[in-house]
Amino acid sequence: MRLSLPMLLMCVVSLLQVEANGQRTILYHENFSGSASNITHNWQVGNTPLATRSYAKASRAEHVHTAAAPGTYTLTLEDFSTGGYEEIQVSWGGLRVGDPSVKLEYSYNGGAFMPMEGWKEVSSPWWSKTTADLFTSFNKGKVSLRWTYTATSASTTYALDDITVTGVPYQGNPINPTSTFKWSSRTGGESPYNYAGKDPNRNKNNTFYETDGVKMLWGKEDIGNAGMYVEQVTPDYQYKDAFTIGQQYWGTPGAENYTKSTLYLSVPVEGLSFLVNDIDETPGNSRDIVKIVAYKADGTRLFPQKHLAQTTSFNEYASVGEEYVFRSKTDVTDTDPLDYNEYEVPNTSQEGDISVTFLEAVDRVDIFIYNGVPNGIYKGQQGLAIADISWRNISHPAPKADFTTQSGLDPNPLPVTLTAFTVRKMAEGAQLEWATASEINNDRFVVERSVDGKTFEAIGEVRGSGNSSALVNYSFLDRAPHKGHNYYRLTQHDYDGTSESSKIIYLSVKSAVASVAMTTYPNPATHEVTIKAGTISKEDQTFHILNAAGGIVKTVVLPKNEASVVLPLGEFATGLYLVKSGTSVARFLKQ
Repeated sequence: MRLSLPMLLMCVVSLLQVEANGQRTILYHENFSGSASNITHNWQVGNTPLATRSYAKASRAEHVHTAAAPGTYTLTLEDFSTGGYEEIQVSWGGLRVGDPSVKLEYSYNGGAFMPMEGWKEVSSPWWSKTTADLFTSFNKGKVSLRWTYTATSASTTYALDDITVTGVPYQGNPINPTSTFKWSSRTGGESPYNYAGKDPNRNKNNTFYETDGVKMLWGKEDIGNAGMYVEQVTPDYQYKDAFTIGQQYWGTPGAENYTKSTLYLSVPVEGLSFLVNDIDETPGNSRDIVKIVAYKADGTRLFPQKHLAQTTSFNEYASVGEEYVFRSKTDVTDTDPLDYNEYEVPNTSQEGDISVTFLEAVDRVDIFIYNGVPNGIYKGQQGLAIADISWRNISHPAPKADFTTQSGLDPNPLPVTLTAFTVRKMAEGAQLEWATASEINNDRFVVERSVDGKTFEAIGEVRGSGNSSALVNYSFLDRAPHKGHNYYRLTQHDYDGTSESSKIIYLSVKSAVASVAMTTYPNPATHEVTIKAGTISKEDQTFHILNAAGGIVKTVVLPKNEASVVLPLGEFATGLYLVKSGTSVARFLKQ
């Protein structure tokens, strides 16, 4: 009998995200300014005024929305890759008017679209942001997302903006997958051009920055009349540590007045990402224009790609000739420094920040800074800051992306219907819960766990209900989940020996749960042995009895709220036996 999952609830708990893994890597971003890549839709394009109430770092301006008419509206983001990344999340900004909610579905490698559940719909009547987990779409060659909104009347609409897909480098071991150089590790007032300078005249001690085996040096050039009046680590730039650069004089791309800062990396790194703070127009100062160019080991130049760069309402990604820059937006009609300019923001605001990601391996980054003066005013000083820098840990190279596994339901489902399958972290371990709406000839569920989502091992089993047409709830407690990543699935077995595995769910654990301390007595034993668990559980505990060859000879269930179970030994041959529960092991000798 095959196991179908028509109502799978993707209730995923992740306790290990940005705090432990460093900055999340942008895998795709779209704010609908200019041409939108990889997106097809029958929605309409609208414009969000700058003064509109919205979420932090919203891009405003262009967005898409459904028409003011009943009907079904779909927007599909097609064929982006999550290869080399896991803990995938998608976020978007939305504005919902009326009761209907948008339906989100995912597909990978050409498989069927599957519903995404367990995420919170955006609020109304203001723009807000929401996030959905796509953890089963990890390390996939091609992933697609589809938003579907069914308008019931002309007064029910949905608007969408700032679609962002992020992940962390895929791993299968305890190595931290993300390396992050933190400016908080340096001394305030320190100049990176001196302490870790490429120029030996400035770095007389040949010192450098280093994180996880990657050495970093910084170089600088002042071109023309431009010059830096600040070049230091600042501990409180926008209330966080950063590398601050202040520049005087002005110029535009193509002009010979600019500064260039260069980050040199001792080895090429993948997924290099960082924030640049304060790309905005400060009252009375110049317009920020920043050009960022990365280099592969063979010298190939890489500009940031629009779908891997994130801007806000106060800055933009723009083409200048055959190159690309980030620049603060400006009111070109503003010719008086004392006039109000709606794009001017204080330098303490994070609304001027941009994020940049280079997924390909690079070993050098040039940051060109221009102080633009589009209308002949604001010939003053301007500053920005470079925040912490992250990349894939070089000790854990990206695995080969999966282009073969497809999403979708079993094409030939049979009547065991799993309506829910969830996992959550508890003090005692990982609590798995599932439910069936109907069962035919269902003997048992085997609970399986994996650290990489590919190779699974059985950690316990739960008896099925045989034949049932009513809702049946099941649970299992994994008392020893691995530190880091835990993937779970169920394999359902029929009485006739056929079996089928469920979809995979995921739990991330900050630290390993202490193993269950078991004892056995008497030891040696002749007629019976008592197996005592270290703690009393609110769930049944499963103990596997193994012989000296490692084969399972018996499985014993300790009922919930019980401290011990007696095992008769009449059918056991003389010899040494192991009792195993999760990663806990006890021994007894049968005489």
